[in-house]
Amino acid sequence: MPIPKPKDKENEKKFISRCIKTLTKRDPNRPRDQIIAICYSQYGESKKKQRRKYGRKNGIF
Repeated sequence: MPIPKPKDKENEKKFISRCIKTLTKRDPNRPRDQIIAICYSQYGESKKKQRRKYGRKNGIF
């Protein structure tokens, strides 16, 4: 099951809401707390990648 990725300029609240709706439709039998954890994890990983990319680009890392 592909996990949604945050869109450019999409804030956390909007992404989490969209992600939960998408994953619930794709897999209605999956526990809601697990879906929420997946979405928060995906958002966090996306932000880590953005920080690394920004840091390399600007000579920080």
